[in-house]
Amino acid sequence: MKCPACGNAVRKKRYRDLIIDECESCKGLWFDERELGEFLQQYVEEHPDAASAPVGNGARRRDSSAAALQCPSCCVDMRVTNYAYDSNVFVDRCAQCGGVWTDRRGVRQLAAYVRGNPKMDKLGAALAQDIQKRQNLQDLVDGIQVLTASPGLWTLMPRIIVPIGDDLGRQTIPFVTLGLILANTLTFLFTTREPEAFMAFSTEYGFIPARFLQGEAIYTVLSCMFLHIGLFHLLGNALFLWIFGDNIEDEFGHGSFLGFYIFCGLMACGAHLALYPHSTRPLVGASGAIAGTMGAYLVLHPGAYIRTFIINTVVPIPALVYLVVWIGMQFLFATVNYSAGVTGGVGYAAHAGGFVAGLG
Repeated sequence: MKCPACGNAVRKKRYRDLIIDECESCKGLWFDERELGEFLQQYVEEHPDAASAPVGNGARRRDSSAAALQCPSCCVDMRVTNYAYDSNVFVDRCAQCGGVWTDRRGVRQLAAYVRGNPKMDKLGAALAQDIQKRQNLQDLVDGIQVLTASPGLWTLMPRIIVPIGDDLGRQTIPFVTLGLILANTLTFLFTTREPEAFMAFSTEYGFIPARFLQGEAIYTVLSCMFLHIGLFHLLGNALFLWIFGDNIEDEFGHGSFLGFYIFCGLMACGAHLALYPHSTRPLVGASGAIAGTMGAYLVLHPGAYIRTFIINTVVPIPALVYLVVWIGMQFLFATVNYSAGVTGGVGYAAHAGGFVAGLG
């Protein structure tokens, strides 16, 4: 890893019970996501004089025309952001991985802000309880991740949970559903032609709650619905949209269905924003909007049957059973992730938000 400020080597360094990255030359510090807050709590305990450090005009508050520093982990441009809404201490933050870069002067100013701010003191007092709470649930999260990462399980999953169709006919050609699938496919082919290209697109057009709350990139509540991180992500969404979307388009009409689809996608972003307002990870994918069509399907066609692979047999499962179990799993995983402080990975909260919007 190279220092984003001077380009020299960055080395691992132990600070109490944390491992942080320090530049050997300029002594700048790199913190992975969540590390900075824990580091500052420990730093103010060891440096009671930190409260005397002048706060304001913090580290790395550069002229707007200056070149952005590159994230040493993701190699994308970082943004100069205020550490907190009223801190006036600026750091370089990566929107892709959530990491933060600052220098020694910035650390002292941040410590002064944390130590002198009553709200931050209250957060600091609750930090230990929060860490313990997350640790208690981490075993469950790790178990789920290990289970779903198993090659053997992934071999069986398409034969267990993936629907292949329903028993409902349609009266019209689902032009909007087909158009959305085509738009998602073309966007995927364009944005994933190179790994670096997708990273840039996801950072620019993915929905990032922390950036949205600053009044920036409002358009991402719409653009994020057309980005997908991989082929299976795209194919899975296309399959679910085709199975559930065509019948809802039949019921609503083409124009109304498109408006409904976008509305559910916006509500999905809203649910993600409500749970993770400070997240700097991009939310991408059409899943939230598609979950809305599934919610509407549950209301309009609870008695339909969803043809589903189970082991080596196709079994018709009542839509009421299939969709209630599906949304129950989304709420379960969203709760586990939120309680454990997990902000990345699958957007279960967005799925739940879109589904609930579709019920209305």
